[in-house]
This record gives sequence, structure tokens and C-alpha cells, in this order.
Amino acid sequence: MIITTTGFFNTGSSAITNIFQEYGSVAASSDVYEVRILHDPDCISDLYYNLVENPNRLNTSYAIKRFRDYIDYNTNKLANHHYEQICKGNFKKISLEYIDGLCGFTYKGKSHIEMKERGALFTFFNRIYLKMIRTVFRRGRPKWVKTSLLSNATQYAGTYDKNRFLEATKEYVGKLLDYCNADHSKYVLIDQLVPPTNVERYAAFIPDECRVFIVDRDPRDLYFTCKYFIRTNVVPCKTVEEFCKWFLWTREQSAAQNDPAFVMRVQFEDLVYDYERTREKIVSFCGLAGVPCENQRGYFKPELSLQNTQVWLRFKNYEKDIAYIESELKEYCYDFEKYELKPDYGKGKMFDC
Repeated sequence: MIITTTGFFNTGSSAITNIFQEYGSVAASSDVYEVRILHDPDCISDLYYNLVENPNRLNTSYAIKRFRDYIDYNTNKLANHHYEQICKGNFKKISLEYIDGLCGFTYKGKSHIEMKERGALFTFFNRIYLKMIRTVFRRGRPKWVKTSLLSNATQYAGTYDKNRFLEATKEYVGKLLDYCNADHSKYVLIDQLVPPTNVERYAAFIPDECRVFIVDRDPRDLYFTCKYFIRTNVVPCKTVEEFCKWFLWTREQSAAQNDPAFVMRVQFEDLVYDYERTREKIVSFCGLAGVPCENQRGYFKPELSLQNTQVWLRFKNYEKDIAYIESELKEYCYDFEKYELKPDYGKGKMFDC
């Protein structure tokens, strides 16, 4: 079984990852890598759209080229190569084999897409070149004179057969997951294998049974941790109004589809304030109830994560921001008042969660 966690950035999905790392029966590296190849732009979901759902000679070939660019980027040690680390140096090899499995054949050619990719300056000089040869060779262009500065490039005739695509994709994803589960454990833990939206679409590319946990947290905490603690630009926090619009937009995206039976939504705060009951629900959802846990609280320590809640109380003179979030995002604000447990800001330090 594949267990994967996902969220909306800094919403606490690593807490569930930590819980499963405490089980010896769950395969997981000490640093659980994010495997986003199903849903990153230009990856498998986009391939499926351009090859199967909306195939034509241009977007099919171009989608495969963009995927190849993604592969090249993720095998470049100067850029990013964590997939190569996962696959023991075989990521590019199995990815190119996957592309071959998707293609009936390749051929040399060119299109306006290649011209666009070369940029405006190249297009400008190409137009000058065309005017020159038309002026010089008014009575007929010799065969040795090129009709464009743009050279022929490999074009990919990708399959439009759904079954062939899914078969090749599941084989490819299976190879990736095998590297994550070298001991062939019954359970393998993968981080961010699917996004928190349209989960059923991505599950079709996974070769095994899966369980997906979508984790969210109180918007007040998210706003203050992103704006003043980790200082990220992933979540827009320049103004509280902008943040609330973004928060609602992303959550409504996720709620637009009905969750399939293999998805569980978890509130990060429940793992802290109602740890035992919430943890039991999580492990039971994966069939791990009664399975020995060799290192419970060894990775996820609710008493420490307590300091990452009600973060806005650490900051003074932000009553207007807090009131605005509580007004605009009332249904997403956690009810801390029903618990006697409280963070100790005098002793407790925040950490990246």
C-alpha cells in the first residue's frame, strides 16, 4: 500500500509523515523525498491530457518535449537531482524508457512552437533572413539554401490509446516507487505524490492501492507563520486581504471534487490537541491498527508541535488582521477554546512545521 500526504504549503502534512515514520513496517527514508512527478506542470497529468484527452500532432509532441526538459532539469546536479538520488542514478534512464513506451515513432520536423521557444530575437533575425533569400533568389531558390534558420528537431508521435498510456505510466511510476521501497515492505510512505485537488485523477496513475491524507491548518496560524516566521512568498502574505483571497481560492479548488474513499482530510491542530484519537483514526485508515509501533512519539511530538499553534498570540498589535481572517475565513478557524491545553510561549520555541 502506498501512503502519501499532501497539503497547501506549510499546513502540517509532515506531521502525518512523521507518524508513519515511527513504524518499522512502513518503508520511508529518513528524509522523505517529495515525489511530485504525477502533478507538477509538464509532467504525467499534462502528458495524459495532451496525449489521450486532447491529442493532436502539435501539442502531443510538444508535451513530451516539455516532459523531457523536466527530466533533464531533474538530472542536472547544478539544478536539481533529487529524483536521481531516489533512483540511485537511474532516473533519467527509466524516464527515457517511459517516453519510448509512449511513442509509436519519432520524426524530424519543425513548427511555430519551436520558433516561439527560440524567442523574439531569433524570430526577428529569421524574418530578416527570409526577406534576404526572397530578394536574392527571386527566380528560384537553390536546394542548398535553407528556408529558415530553424533546424529540424525531433517530433514525437505519442500514443492516443488510453490503456497503453496507463499501462506504460503505471510501470514507470512503479519503478520509481520500487526505489523508495527497497525492502519491499507492505507499506511505503511517499510525500506529496498527489496534490490536494482532483485526487482521483492522479490515483489512476498509481500502480497500487493508496491512502491519501490532505492536511490543513488554522488560517490565522498559516498567515503569521508564513509572513513572520518562515517568510515565504509561496503563500501571499503582503496584505491580510490578499492572503484571505488566496486561502479561500485554494481551499475551494480542493473542495470542488468529492473525495474518493481512499482520501482522509486531517486538521493539523487535531493531531496536537486530540493526539491519541486522531492518530488512531489515521493508522486505522491504513490498516495499521494493532500493528506494533516501535517508536511512537519518536518523530512527531505533539507537545512540541503545540508551540506551533495559536501563533498569532505571539504577535502584538495585529488585532485588525486577526479579526479580518476570523470574519472572512470563519469556517476554517480552529476552535481552540474547547481545549484546556495551551502553548507556553515563554518556554516553547517555534520550529519549521
